[in-house]
Amino acid sequence: MMVPRHTPLRVLILEDVDNDALLVVRQLEQHGFEVDWTRVETEESFRSALEAEGWDVLIADYNLPTFDAPRALEVFRASNLEIPFLVVSGTVGEEEAVQTIKLGADDYIMKDNLVRLGPAVQRELEEAALRRDRARMEREVGKANERLEESHQSLERALGQLHDAQEKLVQQERLRALGKMASGVAHDLNNALTPILGLSELLLRDTGLGENSRDIVETILTSASDASAIINRLRDFSRSPNESSPMAPVDMRMVVEQVVQLTQPRWRDEAQREGRLIDIDIELGDVPAVTGDEHELRQSLINLVINAVDAMPQGGTLTVRLWRANDCVLFEVSDTGVGMSEAVRARCFEPFFSVKGDAGTGLGLSTCHGTVARHGGRIDVETAFGEGTTFRVCLPSSGNQQACGDENLFGTSLPRRSVLYIDDDDRVRGSVVKMLEILGQRVESASSGAEGLAKFRLEPFDVVVTDMGMPEMDGAEVIREVKRSHPGTYVILFTGWGRPPFADKDDIRPDIILAKPASLQDFEDAMSGI
Repeated sequence: MMVPRHTPLRVLILEDVDNDALLVVRQLEQHGFEVDWTRVETEESFRSALEAEGWDVLIADYNLPTFDAPRALEVFRASNLEIPFLVVSGTVGEEEAVQTIKLGADDYIMKDNLVRLGPAVQRELEEAALRRDRARMEREVGKANERLEESHQSLERALGQLHDAQEKLVQQERLRALGKMASGVAHDLNNALTPILGLSELLLRDTGLGENSRDIVETILTSASDASAIINRLRDFSRSPNESSPMAPVDMRMVVEQVVQLTQPRWRDEAQREGRLIDIDIELGDVPAVTGDEHELRQSLINLVINAVDAMPQGGTLTVRLWRANDCVLFEVSDTGVGMSEAVRARCFEPFFSVKGDAGTGLGLSTCHGTVARHGGRIDVETAFGEGTTFRVCLPSSGNQQACGDENLFGTSLPRRSVLYIDDDDRVRGSVVKMLEILGQRVESASSGAEGLAKFRLEPFDVVVTDMGMPEMDGAEVIREVKRSHPGTYVILFTGWGRPPFADKDDIRPDIILAKPASLQDFEDAMSGI
């Protein structure tokens, strides 16, 4: 079988004697090859020749004055050329020939038997072509498998997003139906309560009413007033987003500070009396104003904080956060309490649904949901039974005409992965960890390269994010060690130095370089490339 090849056959000959090189060429020509050949005899000229493209075969003498075949094989392997390497010699024995084959030569031919050279070259050319075809097919199969895996992952993400969208749609329709029903119920109950309240007050003005009768009427009046208050809350839940309410710029940082102060008796004083210790972590960023009803927003946030406190009967940590994301203001209340089951989470915004028994009316979260919706916002919950709960509210900032979209506020469009973040700057490290957690990632951090690698050796992570400039061990050393021990780990170099020169070296090449400073969206884009 003849193999398609360049015409003529390009041969690189490593030989120090012209006549010996010519003998090689003549043998090839006698076997039907048209030969275009180049002779080199030093390691330097050999290296330069290897950089040229288009060689079909390499033929080397075993011994040269300053060079030999084993060293030539070492240089050849480093070049990653996929062409036959044949050794031709008349001075060495069988042991050297076997050793040469072990080092990677394709064949060994004695000079006194050069008649074998032509068939050997033909055979090796054919085998090299088969190897190239096989390697190409393996690469194509690998790429096809990668595309198949990407399609599979995309399908899984699409199915997950469809499931989430269906759940949200069902919840929205259920709440919309309950809102309409609640509006009618509130109207009818208010009509029924009006004569009870009015006549009770008239009876109390009757000076001839006996003491026992007065106590009974006062009880009726108090109960009717309580019922009226509950109905007003029900009406707040069912109120249409287009219904008029006093809208004005609201300083959400001030509102959150007030909420923390107003709820202090619940999370500190009352909790301490009951033997519970609740730590509070407050993180308030600079945010733009939102347009809304300050009273309604404050009351909704108070409900979220009180619910978080009630969810920690044994004490725990209450986290209150406020920050800006693009043109929206986000508020978060998180607890380390009992959490919710999936069934409870699915119904937690429904009116009159409560797991507090007699301690709750079931209108707090439903009213909060209605308030946020009227302000063009979104509220989402992330929880697991026994692992605490986080409520996150998104409100459009003043001047932003767009309501908050349907995307999940917890960034669950990204798969949850384990992330190690390494940075010696405490402030940068703290802010980046929070951004990664907002994106739904499980994050560990380290303040130095050595500390980070120690954690990585104990527990390999899916993703490593590392700073570049750090004392003792810099980002380049971190990347080299991570890629050496776990090549599949996704590495993000987070640096303010631009693209460092080492970033294209195979052993310290990060998967992506992220420039400082970076926004939440920048990190989300970087993580999406995994």
